[in-house]
Amino acid sequence: MTTIIILTQLLQAQNNYTWIIFVMILAACFILPMMRMRHKKNNQKNTGAYTCPMHPEVQSDVPGNCPKCGMALVKK
Repeated sequence: MTTIIILTQLLQAQNNYTWIIFVMILAACFILPMMRMRHKKNNQKNTGAYTCPMHPEVQSDVPGNCPKCGMALVKK
């Protein structure tokens, strides 16, 4: 509801600065959070693809053995 009121006020205003402010608010509210979510997903994919079944805190990008118990690391 408030978005409609803001949009109608922007349409009535003929000031270019109003549109610049509107675009900045739009970017801050919608575009930046989506970019942050995408960045978090990319970072999560790159972290340790292999883990120990007994010690989930042990993670590795390559297969091998757990340094704590010696069990083989398995894919997530």
